[in-house]
Amino acid sequence: MSENKCPFHPDHENRIKKLEKDVEDLDNQFTKLDKSTAVKQEKIFTILEALSKIPETMESMKNTMVEMQREIRDSSTKMDALERNVDSLKNQVTDTREKIDKVDDEGKFNIRLWIKNKWFWLSLGLATLLYYSSEITQHGLK
Repeated sequence: MSENKCPFHPDHENRIKKLEKDVEDLDNQFTKLDKSTAVKQEKIFTILEALSKIPETMESMKNTMVEMQREIRDSSTKMDALERNVDSLKNQVTDTREKIDKVDDEGKFNIRLWIKNKWFWLSLGLATLLYYSSEITQHGLK
């Protein structure tokens, strides 16, 4: 504004200066608001871009989880087969151990079992031995 003073209204000049100051303040506030709005708009666009990728990410996660489920199922099947093989091997080891023990027992000389099986022949042999030894002691060697 010019420096012309209004002769009729001296107070108008102060009011005009105040209004100019208020307009300048409002202009500064609008500038700040525009800058802030631009920043917020950029953030909104970034968020929208990230949100637009969510369905693709979710589909990828779904496919990964389906694949993991398949792998877990396959692993479970393999573990069951492995468990059956281990049980079979345990049975084979037990059978082999029993056979080894049996062969080992059969290889040992069990005097009681031998006497039990040969008692008749042992008794006959002992009786014969006693008979001949008594004959020899009574009649001497001839």
